[in-house]
Amino acid sequence: MSSLSLIQKLVSHSTQQIADFAQDRCLRKRFNRFDCVNCIDVCASGAISLSDRSIRFSARACSGCMLCAEACPNDAFAFSEFAADSLCFSEDMAEPVVISCHQQSQIYPEERLVPCLGGITNEHLLALNMSGETTIAFNVSSCAECQNKHGVIGMLHRLAWLKQKNRSQFTRKYTVITDQNEIIAGAQSARRSFLTGLRESLCETIGSQFSFQIDDAGPAAKTSRRIPARVQIKKQLMAKVASKDRQPLSRLINHRLIINEACNLCPLCKGICPTGAIQVEQSEGEKELRFDGTLCSGCGLCVSFCKQKALSLVKPDSWTAAAETGSQPAPLEALLPPVE
Repeated sequence: MSSLSLIQKLVSHSTQQIADFAQDRCLRKRFNRFDCVNCIDVCASGAISLSDRSIRFSARACSGCMLCAEACPNDAFAFSEFAADSLCFSEDMAEPVVISCHQQSQIYPEERLVPCLGGITNEHLLALNMSGETTIAFNVSSCAECQNKHGVIGMLHRLAWLKQKNRSQFTRKYTVITDQNEIIAGAQSARRSFLTGLRESLCETIGSQFSFQIDDAGPAAKTSRRIPARVQIKKQLMAKVASKDRQPLSRLINHRLIINEACNLCPLCKGICPTGAIQVEQSEGEKELRFDGTLCSGCGLCVSFCKQKALSLVKPDSWTAAAETGSQPAPLEALLPPVE
């Protein structure tokens, strides 16, 4: 893992990271009647708005919560200081790995900095789960007072849901750090002692720091198109998982395309799809619409662009976790046991 230098860390500690907006990647530019407002819906700071059917971004108002980057299906919002793959698939991690935001980073050898913990997606969490046996510690020591704490609450909620629903595959140990001095103490002592000193479990932090309730309410197609970062992580996840776990993982992270009888196999959906997830292929003299959920970003352009109204997208299970109804969640203490 490439570590930030001491100077870089000291500078980043005092500098708020804000989003970069690439207007040309906004899917409203691809189809002017597209009604996507994902970024507006999640922005709590008022930095994103709609003007003449175009997305407008105010860097001055941005709080750096990363939720726009998580919500945008085509990487129109990104953070130049953050590379998503820095959190994914590193099997040579030393123990433990501490993940902190830039505002509360401390000098620790295995610390990884993100603009905000709230921007850690389900795909990031699943990729971390495949990175060996290393314990992951989330540094939330300053989150309770931060204006972006709603995003961190959401991330912890999703992590607890993933742990609950995927006990057999989601085996990594997680904890949280509520006191910044724990990181410094960990850097000065043996790693085993550091783990022993982490007294606050994730479930305790959820209850005491943030106080929220869980609402109980095949192979990839070849494409030369630019693939969003989130889709690239999904492709790696599907490639690394054991074959017996591939179908459950697919339902967890991949959209499903429903095609009704109105479909006349025109090529419009294929042409509008920004990732190449939809193909119209000919087999034995007959056309067939093929969909690769691993390549799908969930943007919904195909649904909006289809003149026959023949398509609909079903969100993956992890995307609908927060809206689950009809079942009682397991006690938080059962979801993420304290680090041993």
